[in-house]
Parts: sequence; C-alpha cells; structure tokens
Amino acid sequence: SAVRGAMKLTTTRSSASLLPSNLTTNGKHAAYVHDTDVIVLNESAVVSGSHSPSFLTVHPFSETDSSQVLQARFVHPPDAPVELLVLACSKSFFVYAPDGKKVIHTVPMVTSTD
Repeated sequence: SAVRGAMKLTTTRSSASLLPSNLTTNGKHAAYVHDTDVIVLNESAVVSGSHSPSFLTVHPFSETDSSQVLQARFVHPPDAPVELLVLACSKSFFVYAPDGKKVIHTVPMVTSTD
C-alpha cells in the first residue's frame, strides 16, 4: 500500500522536554514545553518540515523565577468565542492569547501553610 505522506523533520532551537503529551496544536500553531519556556511555532512550518521555522519563546516568569512549565495546552472554553494557550507551571497558571504574544490572566497556586 502507498504511504499517504512522508514524515518530515522540523529543526527547532530547542528540544522538547520529556513530559507526557508535550505537544499541542490548534490548526494554526504548535507549542511544546522546554524546561521553563514554551516554544510556539507556526503549524504549517512543522507540517512542511521547515529547517528554520519562525517561532516565539514564551517565558512566563520573571528572570529571577525558576519555576518549571509542566504543561501547555490550547483550549477552547465552552460558550466562549475564543481560543487560549494555557500554561500549567509549578507555581501558577498562565493564560495567553493563542499565538503566545499576550498574557491574558494569571492564577497563582496557593499552598497551605499548615
């Protein structure tokens, strides 16, 4: 049987961290976690196998904060006409525009002092 499409390799600036399900796409962008950053790429560059895709590095912390990004997901909330990029980090959640260029909301993790 014929193969529908050959797999293509895309070269990026940094590799993906070894986390479960560490790739999310929304039909326009692809994103993955690398340590304390999230790399957001144009999905067409990934599909075409570009060797130098344009990308955006999202670093959701200040330079002095070393929290790890644990998960990145594109989400479409029910009854909302918007799509979001949500980052789950070790100390907080960050909600971004889907292209990763604008922080919309942050939610700090509350830890018990008991």
